[in-house]
Amino acid sequence: DYITLTTDGWTSSIPEKYQAYTVHFINWSEPEPFLKSKILAVEPFEARSTAIELEKDLRRITERFSITEKLVLNVGDGAADVQKALLLFGVPKIACVAHKLNNCAKHGITKSKVIDNLIKKAAKIVRNTKVSTNAKNLLLQCLAKVGIQGITALVSYVNTRWNTVYLMMDRLNEVKDAMILFFAETNLDKEDVLTERDWKW
Repeated sequence: DYITLTTDGWTSSIPEKYQAYTVHFINWSEPEPFLKSKILAVEPFEARSTAIELEKDLRRITERFSITEKLVLNVGDGAADVQKALLLFGVPKIACVAHKLNNCAKHGITKSKVIDNLIKKAAKIVRNTKVSTNAKNLLLQCLAKVGIQGITALVSYVNTRWNTVYLMMDRLNEVKDAMILFFAETNLDKEDVLTERDWKW
């Protein structure tokens, strides 16, 4: 009888934009009631990401599944266009806590200019090994030369997932010997390689 809905937009690597809708409700028919979630749709979103277009898409989905009247809460990220779309839709809304936590953590991490520069430098190195076939092959050769097995790639930093800063740095540290060899054999500019000071951070 009562459901909440979460919505989130994302862009694939191609890039293509998608909008996802998930409903959440309590299953009261069991002796121990529990929360259930069902994905209603993950569909291409080709319109401009304005509040009006997002609200139209939300209404289209809720009407398709005949759930508009059952909705008691909508949850979306804290972006202004998303929050305005939810406001236009007319059901009570809240911003996603995970999105707020991500923004707080990201702000805390990047507040230090030294750390922010290190993150940017590391992300540039990782991106190079993802988009350049030569860099990727060289990384694989360096990993093999220093005897590191089971690792075939670095971890990318994703701006909307603050924990990927840790995962990216942890992986770089894990393959430090291979990365030092990689820097010695690649033609990266001096300011683009990790220095001894960077490794200490």
